This record gives sequence, structure tokens and C-alpha cells, in this order.
Amino acid sequence: MATDPIDVLILVALTEEARIFHRDGFYPLREQPNLESFPYHAFDYVDDGGHRRTGMFVVAGEIGPRIRDAAVVFAREYSPKFVLNVGISGMIKDAKVGDVVVPTHLNVIDHRSAAQDDNEGGYEILTGGKPAPVSSIASSIVNSVPFQEANKIDGLFAFARASSVKLTEEEKRNLRTWQSRNKLAEAPAIVSGPFAISNMLMKSEKFKESVLRRSDRNYVAADMESGLISDGLLALKVPPPFYAIRAISDPATSEKAEYDAIGKGVIRQWAMANARQTVKLLLRQPKLFGAEQASLAKASLVHSADYSSDYPGQRIVTSLEPSDFDDRFANLELSKTSSRGPDEVLGSMKFSEFAVRVCGKVRKGRFLVQGRGGGGKSAVLKATQLYVRRMALSPETVFLNVRNVCSEAKSSTLEATLLQRINRDAPNLIGSQRSVVIFLDELFGHDDEPPLLDLLEELLAENEPTFIFAFGRDHFELITTANDSSKEPYIFDLSFDLVVDLKAISIRDEERAKSVIAGMAKTCGFEAKLSSVEILASLKRLGFSYLNHFVISIFLDNFEKLAFTKLENGTLFVLRSMENLYFDTYGRIKDPSFNLICVEAMRSYCRALAKSNAKAERRTKAADRYSEAFAHFPRVVQTALIAQATVYILAEFNKVDTAFRSLGMDEKAFLGLVFSDDVNKNVKDLLSDPRIEETVLAAARKILSKLEPPGLSYALYLFGRARSAKGKRAAQAAFDDVAPHLLDRTEMPKEEQSMKFWRLARRSLQISRSMNQNREATDSYISDVLSDPYEDGLNRSFHLEYYRDHQSTGMTVELELEDKGGSWSRTRHILGQRISDALKGASKEYDRICILTYFSLVRFRHEKGNLATADREEELGLITRVLGSDINLGDRLRAFLVMVHNSLSKPVYSSIDAILELYALKSLPRAGWIERKFSEKGEVIETVASHVFGTMLLAELLCNCVTPPVTEEERSKILQLLVYHDLAEAYIGDYTPADGATKAKEGPAIERIATLATYQNLSRLTEIATRWREFELGTDRCGALARDFDKLDAVFQAFAYIERFSIPEDRRQFIAYCRDQIASPSLREIAEEIFRRATHFSS
Repeated sequence: MATDPIDVLILVALTEEARIFHRDGFYPLREQPNLESFPYHAFDYVDDGGHRRTGMFVVAGEIGPRIRDAAVVFAREYSPKFVLNVGISGMIKDAKVGDVVVPTHLNVIDHRSAAQDDNEGGYEILTGGKPAPVSSIASSIVNSVPFQEANKIDGLFAFARASSVKLTEEEKRNLRTWQSRNKLAEAPAIVSGPFAISNMLMKSEKFKESVLRRSDRNYVAADMESGLISDGLLALKVPPPFYAIRAISDPATSEKAEYDAIGKGVIRQWAMANARQTVKLLLRQPKLFGAEQASLAKASLVHSADYSSDYPGQRIVTSLEPSDFDDRFANLELSKTSSRGPDEVLGSMKFSEFAVRVCGKVRKGRFLVQGRGGGGKSAVLKATQLYVRRMALSPETVFLNVRNVCSEAKSSTLEATLLQRINRDAPNLIGSQRSVVIFLDELFGHDDEPPLLDLLEELLAENEPTFIFAFGRDHFELITTANDSSKEPYIFDLSFDLVVDLKAISIRDEERAKSVIAGMAKTCGFEAKLSSVEILASLKRLGFSYLNHFVISIFLDNFEKLAFTKLENGTLFVLRSMENLYFDTYGRIKDPSFNLICVEAMRSYCRALAKSNAKAERRTKAADRYSEAFAHFPRVVQTALIAQATVYILAEFNKVDTAFRSLGMDEKAFLGLVFSDDVNKNVKDLLSDPRIEETVLAAARKILSKLEPPGLSYALYLFGRARSAKGKRAAQAAFDDVAPHLLDRTEMPKEEQSMKFWRLARRSLQISRSMNQNREATDSYISDVLSDPYEDGLNRSFHLEYYRDHQSTGMTVELELEDKGGSWSRTRHILGQRISDALKGASKEYDRICILTYFSLVRFRHEKGNLATADREEELGLITRVLGSDINLGDRLRAFLVMVHNSLSKPVYSSIDAILELYALKSLPRAGWIERKFSEKGEVIETVASHVFGTMLLAELLCNCVTPPVTEEERSKILQLLVYHDLAEAYIGDYTPADGATKAKEGPAIERIATLATYQNLSRLTEIATRWREFELGTDRCGALARDFDKLDAVFQAFAYIERFSIPEDRRQFIAYCRDQIASPSLREIAEEIFRRATHFSS
């Protein structure tokens, strides 16, 4: 005969713990016949919602596995709606003696634990981890502010008086001493945190220090029973919800006996009374059993099946006003794509303002919260739901995790899954006309989402619902990466009343960062052990370049743990957190399993690998585990996983050549990867470990030995990340070995793909050497970019991809995209910050490459007309400061900056304007004739351009008269030398031979003109500096003849102006000087003839 189900099953281990429940203060307990070997009592009561509840109270009678057996026996017999363990526990940290402790989860530390030798001649215990879940509903109730305000717990002295226990003066002094040392609670509170569960009683302070505090959790208490019960219940086909309420009765150290002796055990009685009081208040809450009426926790809404408060950044444990969340969501901004009211402008938007907007349109509204993973989208939705539910005439609310819904719909139907959730959150909503706000979390842009939205609209048509969407852009990019697609997400085709963005926060944006940190500490329930200033300083020390809710949350969760305190950088901090998750979920097994998860992250986010579809024996399990437990984490996690995968793959390759094949990794595709800046930073962080660095550089040397373009680039990239002195010496040797191959352009491959990677390898070499303070390499890089428009374009597009301003995967640089003059906000911010830092202190060689790249991007956007006036003026100010600084820019870079400064001073500047500036030669009079006042009577005077024309005309007419005869190729080059030889005067003016000051400006002006080759259609100007130097030196035949034609033109022009010379001797000397500069006998002969005629004219 089936037994009627009960509402609650309470399990206690010891008779001592049970006695307090038999006294006044709990519900009457009625003794029942044993069930199997277990005595128990029944009780019943009425909850605050008026519902009659039934329960069983079971005492195991001993510590150990018997309580697990009791849990299974009674759960099978009575099918309780809720199971609760009550008892007293030893203290670990945070909680004081007398406090009530409740679990966020139970961690069975001796499950899959291991002992291994340490490095000091002893051994150490590696705690395992089998996390057991606890009731999210019970947790939300107990942690709510209304519950904790209602649960007024007496202090020990009050309890002793009420219990007629007389304390001696010495006992009172001891109690006050313990209170002053924060070991004994004066006003007991409820403390929430992980429980350390073991089959061994933990009463050793040394054990807690060397094992528990070195483990991966901030345990608040240690006990045995709750873990055994949860373990037993999980064996049932349908486990009932489980929770534990325990009180701290002793410090779990050698002082335990002293505490137990006070008042003949009054501390233990007091602790159990505190637990009993909390249990009784919890059982009165209707919500605990699925009813909402009169529940203290109605407004808390911390947990639901579709919202996990355990996920970093999503804890909301208090019922505060919307304005209390303004600091937490200080990264909320009104989107550029959002429609705006008359008083709204782009920029930050307070969360309270957003919540008010939502509450103002609870029918037919659409709101979009978008951003990248970890920004706080889910928490914004949950906090908004909290606020909506507190409205005077609150609408119904339904919170849906779209990914969960779509997943569950695979084993049922989409309609059935949606109906179940709607009825869960808003019973009897469908068919009514009640207003409802639907919160749709975890929209990734999948193809299975539009049908879900359409069906919701159909099911709730009469309710005219308002929808609030949370869309993750980075998750959508993962889909497009895997499918090699460039489509935009469907969600951008929808119309919205308001669109807000949750932005990552630059670590340098200190005020906003401190606001978010303080807001999270307040609204997540973290105990403020560090100030927001101290937390920000710690995050800076770890090297986080930007912050979001996820990063702040994992720091607050872990910073006190000894396992984390010695970590040197943020990459290790994130990886340690992810390893903990893996070990908790799958066991602490010393095998490559976690590394294989990292490999799957790399395969998912790197387009070339996603397309390769390589197979491996170990892939299936790792791919499934990555998908179910890690794929949803934000970018800061994915980049760290990819960096770890890189190190692992290279270490395996260093051992055996077949490593790529065994890992299901396409070797060629892997060696063709070019990581973005944050993955690159993560790799560099990992190389801070000398052992890892040595292994990775050994693999790089192995790759380098083949001298194949993709591998060449990859190996140089790795050598460029060397951190230690030994690593940098190895890198320098590698650079020296490969330099002859890369610096000789005749070695450049002809095949397009190989040429692309050869160019990349050349740039990698120059950048790596530049980072090692090699000025020659920096100059070479700058020269390549400024003398080759193709390299200029590659440099710009590479950096845009590297800093993720291109709409590509964002994890790797594809080397196939071009700069079209669009958004460059990330690149601008990062390079701009480096320039700003260089202006403040000692600059480094690599800063010059950053300056070059930054202003190349500025110049191109100005040329395209895509630089707003305010931005142009800001960049003009920056370039002015750079040119006026102490940074040793070098001639080429300075000339480029002077050119860009000139162009930015004009609202519009393109190749047309550049040519018009060079056209100045057409109206620029020759300085020598001005000096002689040849134009005083208004006569036309020769310009520089007409002089250039004269030289070219003479070259065209007289080339055939020189010996040996001039070839067609030589004639063409001579004409080119003559076109360019005076072009600098467009900027510096013409000058006479005596004007040394102006002459000194000619070289820099030529360099400046050469940089105009970066403008469209002006690529021929790349040759001007070379041609000008050839003309100036005149060391080859073409240069010498060009100089001769230059002087011969001056002779002809002086003869043409023969009557304008006021002093005949001046004319004679001028022509003689020019004649004597001509080296070619045949051309000098012509000049001599003119000299004779001029002399005859004078006589």
C-alpha cells in the first residue's frame, strides 16, 4: 500500500542535536513505529500561506553513513517535497561560532582526492571535488533580506539567561575574549558559502591550513552528514530538493574542548537552537513547496530553473531599490542604434532609468540588452524582473533561458516546453488578458530562436506581451566562425523601443571600474573585505586590461584562496577557475582531459580549424564536455583556454611529430593561425613560467627549421613572446638565423598564400626585434610601410584585426580583410594609450611602430572623409604633442608625421590636395632671379616648374649627343630624376647655392613628399627619395647627366635673360659657374658656346 507523500523530511545525526527540537520552540513531535531500523517522529503545522504541511523528523543516532541510508529509506517511503539536514558544524572561516551556515553547494573534498609527494620531502593532499547541488528555492529564501530580518537570533548571553544557565566570571571573560577575536558571534547571522564535506571529521587547524585553505574553495564550514545525505538522494530516480541548515558550535581546533566546557555545553545548545529557529522560519514559507502566498522571499528572485546565481557575475541576493544597481551596471550605455527621447543622448544610462522605461511599457514593448559575454546581460534582466514585480499593479513576469528551452524542446516539443515554463512563472496566464513581461536570456542568434519568438507571440497574443531580449554578440560570432558565414544576426532586423549596450570597462577607466566593483559587492552579497580601490589595484596587478561582471565576480570569489594568492597574472587566475570547474564536474584526474577541453575551445573559435573538421579518437568526449560546460563562458575565458591549448599542443609536438594528428588538429591550419591581441597576451602570460617557455621555444625552433612561410611566421611569433633572459637569448639567435632569408626581398615567394605568410613573417621578425629595442629593425619596418602602399594596407588591416575592429572571428587575424576606413575604436584606444604612455615617460622602440600605425589609420580615414571634425582636431592635437616631444622618431617617421599634421590641418585632404600642393612649383619663382630683381619691371619670371620643364626638354633633345649613347632605359630614368629633383621646393621654397639653411630642409621635405605615396594613386612617389639622392650624389651615369642638364638649363635661362642682368660681370660669372659644373664633354661644349655668345653680347 502506497504511503501518502509528506512535505518535509528533516534528518539529524546525533541525539544531542535532536534534543533541542523536542523542547518548546518547534512543532510537536509524535513518536512513530520504526521504519526498518530507524526511529522517527511525525509533525504537522500550517505555513504562512495557510497550507497544512506534514513532516518526518529522523535521528540517525551516530555520525557516518547511517544518515545516508536513512535519507534513502525515508525518501523512497514518503516521497518528501523537500529534504533538510540540520546539525552543528566546525568552523573554517567567515562564519563565527553561533552563526547559522547554509550552503551554496556541497563539495565532497575526499571524493577523488589524491596524495602526492611535495617538493619538501613530505607529501600533500590534493582535495578532489564532487559538488552536490542544493535547493535554489531554499537558498533564495534564506538569503533574502526579509527572511534574515525576520530571523532575529539571540546572542549567547541572552540564550544562557533564558535557559537558566549561570556562567562563571571566568567563562564570561573567555566568551568576551573570543568575541573580541571574532571567533564567537555577538549577534549571530546567516552565512552562506560552500561546505567542505568529508567522511573524516576535520578538527585540525593545521589540516585546514594545509589542505582546505590551499584548495579551490572558500569553505565556510565542515561537516559530514549533508554530503552523505545529498549523495544518497542523488541515487534516486527523482531526487527531492535538498538543503542544509547548520550552526557553528566550535572553532574546530584544539580549543574545541574549551568551548564545549562553557556552561556545561551551553554553546552547543545555543548553536542548535539557532539552527532550529532558522529551520522553523524556513518551513513556514509557502514558496519552499511551490506556493507563493505570503512568502517572505517573494521579491528575492535569486534562483530559477532558467537563471543560475552560481554563474560568475549573476548573484543577486538582496532586495534593493533599482538605484542600488546603478553602480553595478555603470557599464550600461544607450546604444547608437537605439531610438532616443528628446532629452536622451548617447552615453551611459542608469539602470534605474532603464527599469523605469520598461515599467512604463508593459504591453507591446520591445527592449534589447546586448553585449559580449560576462558584461552582465543576464543580471540586468533579473534585476529588471525584480523591479517589475515590485510595481503597485505588477504585471506577470516570465524568465526564459532560450538555450535551455531550445535544448529541452529536442526531447519534447517547443510548444510544450514553453507552456511548462509560462505556467511555472505565471500560472493561468494563457487565455487571460493580464499583462506580462517576458525576459528572454541567452539569445545567441541561432536559427532555432526565431520560431521560438514567433510561437511566444502566438501563445500570448491576448496578453500583448512586452519582451526584453539579452543578446550575446560573441556567441553569435562563434556560430558564424564555425559556419564560415558573414551574415548579420536576425535580431538586428527587429525594431525596439530601447536598445542598450553593456560595455567592457577599460582598466584605466578607474571611476567606472570602481563603481561597478562597489556595486557588485553590494548587490551580490560579497562581504567587503577589500575596498573597490584595493580590488582594482589587484586586478591591475594581475594584468587584466578590461573588466566586466564575470572578471570581478571570479576575483571576489577566489582572491582569498591560497591556491590563487600566488598566481602572477589574470590568465592563470582564469585558468585555475576553469580547472576547478572541470575537476568539480568530471573529477580531479591527472590526465590531459582539461587540456583537450582547451583544444576544443581553439577549434571552435579559430575559423581555419573549425573548417578543417579533423578527426581524433579523443575528440568526441572533449567536444561534448566543452559544449556542455565551457562554451557559454565569455571571451576572457575562451582566450585563456586557447592560450593553454597552444602551450599544450606545442608541448606535445615537441615530444612527437605525430602530435597534431593524434589531437585531430590540421598542422598546416594550426601553423597558419595568427592570434589577436588578447590571446597573444594570454600566451605571453603562460610563458612567464620558465619551464613552459623552454618547452614552447623548443617547439618553435623545431618549426623554424623548416623555413616554410606559415610555420616561419608562427615560430617567430612564439620567439617574440619570450620573457626570461634565457628565452630572449634563444629568440635573438632565431632572429639572426632567419633574418637573411626574410630581409632579402628576392626570397619572397611568388605564390599568393605563401607570399602573404612570408610578408607576415618579415613583419613578425621586425616587430619582435623592435620589442627587443633594435632600432634598425624598427626603421626597417617603418621604411617598408612608408615605401610600399601594399605594406601600408597590410599593416593597417592587420592591426584592425589584431585588436578586433574587423568583423571577423576576433580570436585570429585572417590576413584576408582590408581597411575600408570604418570603425577602429579598439585599435584607436589601445594604440592611443601606448602613445600617451610614451609621451609621459621613456619611450621604447616599439612605440614608434605604434605611432606609425596609429597615424596611418588616422590618415586613411581622413582621406576617405570618415574622420569627424572633433576627431580630426583631437588627432591634430596628439600629433602636435608627438612632434614636439623628446621621442626619437627618426627621419622617416618624423617626415610622415609632418605630412599627416599638414593634412589634418585641413577639413578635407586627398591625393588631389597633395598634387595641388606640389603644383606650387608652377608659380614659385626661381630664387636667383628674384635676388637679381629680374621681375621688378613686371616681366614674367622663370618658376621652379618651368626650370624643371627646361631640364627635361634639354634631356629629351640632347641625350643623343652624349657618348656613349644613352639607352632608352637611361633616358627614362634621367627624365624621372629631373621631375623629382626640385620637388621639395614646393614646401621649402626655392633657394640659391649660398642659402645653406634652406638647403638643409630639402632632405626632410623629400622624405615628407615620399610619404604622400600612401595616398590613392600616388604610389609612384615611393621612388622620390631614392631618385632625389641619386640626383644629389650624381654617382651613377644617369645622376651625373641629370645634374648636367640641370646646370645646362640654368645656362640657357641666363642667356635668355641676358638683357636683364644689370651687371655684365655677374652674368659672365653665373654662366661660367654653371658651365664648370657640367661634366659631360658634349654638354659642356654647348654651355661653352653659350658662354662665348654671352661674352660677345657684352662686348
